[in-house]
Amino acid sequence: MKDAGLNSCDIIAYQAAIRSVLLLVHPEILSPASTSTYRKAITMAKPLKQKAYDSIRSKILNCEYPPNLFLNEDILCKELNVSRTPIRDALSRLEQENLVTIMPKKGIIVSPLTINEINMIYETRLLIEPYILATYGCRITDVKEARLREILKKASSSHDNLQLFYALDDEYHRIIVELCENKYLIQCYENIHAQNLRLRIISGNMNRERLDASQHEHDEISAFILRKDYQKAAEAMRTHLLISKDSAFKVILDGNINI
Repeated sequence: MKDAGLNSCDIIAYQAAIRSVLLLVHPEILSPASTSTYRKAITMAKPLKQKAYDSIRSKILNCEYPPNLFLNEDILCKELNVSRTPIRDALSRLEQENLVTIMPKKGIIVSPLTINEINMIYETRLLIEPYILATYGCRITDVKEARLREILKKASSSHDNLQLFYALDDEYHRIIVELCENKYLIQCYENIHAQNLRLRIISGNMNRERLDASQHEHDEISAFILRKDYQKAAEAMRTHLLISKDSAFKVILDGNINI
């Protein structure tokens, strides 16, 4: 029996027929002028929405907009020089990522970092990161080992540049997580990534001594990785995360941050 599906010639003929019908009914739809205008409008609309989203998200993650801060649409429009539509689109996307909470008739608030939230972040990291090191550590390449050493070297001299230090810290953990072959574990890590960035910045900004300690713990993890002792590396990672968790709790509680 022959295949009853359309071949490429049939598809082209079908598309031409549809276009002819559209031209007869609504010639303005497919006219060159209207098509060009439509494409320009789409091209301009997308960057404005993306610009608003990227800017607000970056300020939330870098804690320029700290947890529990109320956001005002009018102020955001003035800051970004855009209309309400891109702002509302951005806030809707950020709400889906749990970075803002939109409360009808009350306003928009940057999502808080509660004790429960911190506990869930570290519970997830403790389940994922040591496991990945123990199970997939052997997949690390010479290139990635070299990059880990480079990160540690740069981080040790970047305490005066906190933005760089946090970026290096984030990259260090990402290199390890991305050794995993299980896409679902990686996705699980991605789900907490944004909240973890905020927590890292708040904790580091309010406890500079923790930065030195964290650097030392990374050195220890890397030393085991270089020796190809991935079980010990996993244990060192677990210790690092537990200490980081305790430090985060202390900062939140002692820092009088509204949780």
